[in-house]
Amino acid sequence: MKEIKNFSQVLTPNRGLTIVIGSGVNIHAIGKKQTILTSWPKLLDAVFEKKSKVSSENYILDYERRLVERTSVQNEKEANEIQNGILKNLCELIEEEQSNKKYTLKYPTYLFKKEIVANVISLNLDLIPERIMSGGKIPKLGKQKDSLSNYKSSNVCRYREIDGIRYWHPHGDIKSKDSLVLGMTQYIKNVKHLDHMRRHHKGAERSEKGNVRIANSWYEALVNHPVLVLGASLSDNELDIWGALINRERNFAKGVNRNEHRPPVFIMWSECESGKFNKPDWVEPIFPVNLRYEQQWLKLENLFGGYKL
Repeated sequence: MKEIKNFSQVLTPNRGLTIVIGSGVNIHAIGKKQTILTSWPKLLDAVFEKKSKVSSENYILDYERRLVERTSVQNEKEANEIQNGILKNLCELIEEEQSNKKYTLKYPTYLFKKEIVANVISLNLDLIPERIMSGGKIPKLGKQKDSLSNYKSSNVCRYREIDGIRYWHPHGDIKSKDSLVLGMTQYIKNVKHLDHMRRHHKGAERSEKGNVRIANSWYEALVNHPVLVLGASLSDNELDIWGALINRERNFAKGVNRNEHRPPVFIMWSECESGKFNKPDWVEPIFPVNLRYEQQWLKLENLFGGYKL
């Protein structure tokens, strides 16, 4: 595993970087304090207004279990009706929490350089980066490509653009409770869209050769660009993200494609804090894995700060 000496190694002509961010970015910003924006169990406890005695590494099933438990104590409402109330409450809780300045004071805004970055894929439900980069006002959703109009009600092509960078939320964001993806039912819908996005992408690839810097879906942002994953472990629960990454690797599976055309995928990983690195060999640590995360964040800031066009 070689540390990147020259940041241009992750960039290719006509492509900007796609940064994938998870709750670890919020943890970095506030110093490891557990809140509903840094801890999935804590978020579930808050939104269900009850601390759970059972928790697993499969947070999708944890959500489903708790939803069924909540529904089973009454006879008037179906699970979907109960869920609507839960999601509305969740949006309100996160809106209140993300307004706390502790998240913005040390947020790594140096990441969002339009000369380097084309897309930000947030696995979080909050809109902290968008709020910071737009001066506090959340921009309206960007215009969707006509050929993707069938997916208007999904997260496929739902983005906001700020200073030339498109921000995507495959799992939704709090401006629309209907966009939120928490349980298995919603994840299955997301996975169902994968093949549609793959076929659309292949068609666009054939008809729009050349500049691929502008992504028209979160899928294109993930498969067309070099990727840097920060504050996310890419757990097995991320069914939709892994589906896109696997399609990406199959697309570049031939030796010549892997060696000459495949944009790389890097991840920030610390073995002393997250355990042994266990991802496929096409996901590479960006820094030595024996470093703690705070050390790696400092190196990353130097990397972005030192990059010259």
